[in-house]
Amino acid sequence: MKKDWGFSALVEIAGKRILFDTGNDRDIFAENVKASGVDLTNLDFVVLSHRHSDHMAGLSHVLSVNPKVKIYAPAESFGVFGSTLPKGFYKTVDTLPENMRYFDGEEPEAIPTGSPWPGANFVFVDTKVEVAPGIFIIPTVSNVTGTLELRELTLAINTSHGLVLIVGCSHPGVEEILSAASAVKEPSLQKPFNVSLQPQGVLR
Repeated sequence: MKKDWGFSALVEIAGKRILFDTGNDRDIFAENVKASGVDLTNLDFVVLSHRHSDHMAGLSHVLSVNPKVKIYAPAESFGVFGSTLPKGFYKTVDTLPENMRYFDGEEPEAIPTGSPWPGANFVFVDTKVEVAPGIFIIPTVSNVTGTLELRELTLAINTSHGLVLIVGCSHPGVEEILSAASAVKEPSLQKPFNVSLQPQGVLR
């Protein structure tokens, strides 16, 4: 295993295999995946906590071996994951001649933005969602100077030890994330998962 800046963790629980973030460097990530014997072809889904490259640069390697895997990412009006900008997003200057304006002054109803991963199976999250029984993705938004308006996803899992949170950088602040996570209630008919922490960032 090679040390690097950034973060990635494989979570295995209740028969689910979840990759949370993909590290800072595609090649180092790929080498570490191989060294740890992890098979990326049978992931249930990927969660990208936020758009900083030290948490998502390895996604290119993931997609090279598992191109259809579902990827949960923060819902943003623009950004690296690709999105659609609404009409009126760009300021118009009516004094300019039409040929100097976006789309010759005929702005479409929506403008799709590009992504380094065209065709990837992104699912954008803007509200709490239960992605599997007892497993939730919780979005928060940073109000902290330096990362203002940065959206970040947290993975929350009901376990026999209480609610376990898997986080990226916690840019919105730990207090904000814990407050949002407190809305997760254990389903009344479901027992929490029994969990023991294993080495190499694997939760079983």
